[in-house]
Amino acid sequence: MNKRLWIWVTAVFAVFAVIMTTVELSSEHSYKKAILSSRLEGYADIVSRADDYSSTTALLPKKIRVSAIKPDGHVIFASFEPASAMDNHRSRPEIEYTSKTGRDGCSIRKSETSGIEYIYFARRYGEVIVRTAMPFETSQKRFLHPDWMLLITITLLFTAAALVTRQ
Repeated sequence: MNKRLWIWVTAVFAVFAVIMTTVELSSEHSYKKAILSSRLEGYADIVSRADDYSSTTALLPKKIRVSAIKPDGHVIFASFEPASAMDNHRSRPEIEYTSKTGRDGCSIRKSETSGIEYIYFARRYGEVIVRTAMPFETSQKRFLHPDWMLLITITLLFTAAALVTRQ
């Protein structure tokens, strides 16, 4: 009887742990997206007020990418390569959303230019959309780390429970 109860409790706990881990990772992802989006919004506001995009972006952290884009998708400035070499950005999710709605756009996707996953933020300032971006996976390592003390505590509790039920 004790063995059957132990198996039942373990199964319930395992299901609960899987559900909680899934919910936590999902909320961590949303939390991280909100924080990074807010940071990128600040950079976009700074760049939008500048007369010279190039000198302003030089003051930003090196990992930040900045683009100035017309609502039709034509890139007029890019901090990471010549704007003339850039293709039309009309179909980029954040640009498309901002162009259609006039509201801020945000997306997480692989860059078509570098192949690295970025978080993008776009905001319209008059006739120009300023888009800022930063690598998403670099920040992810810092945000999504297991709580080792919790895992050790749970393991010790289960070990203690197993020893008590065997007696």
